[in-house]
Amino acid sequence: MRAPCFFSPEGAGNSPRGVARSLDVAYPTTYYNGATDADAATPIPIKGGDQLQADIPLNPVPALHLVIHVPNDGQQGFMHAVFQNVFRSE
Repeated sequence: MRAPCFFSPEGAGNSPRGVARSLDVAYPTTYYNGATDADAATPIPIKGGDQLQADIPLNPVPALHLVIHVPNDGQQGFMHAVFQNVFRSE
């Protein structure tokens, strides 16, 4: 039996206990020139021996809390993983 996985809208905006709301943030994957989408990123041309500095500002966004209820059926080693592919291979 699969454990139910859901997001409860009424819980949106509620910080975990002991965390100030202003600190309950996440930072999205950010690329050069401030883009948060890989297709909108600005390429950085660099050749061997070059030295450069690239400033990438990070902007916090409200965190999202995903609640996964795991049945207590005595099984050990239960784990979930979340992945996001950002570059497409062609």
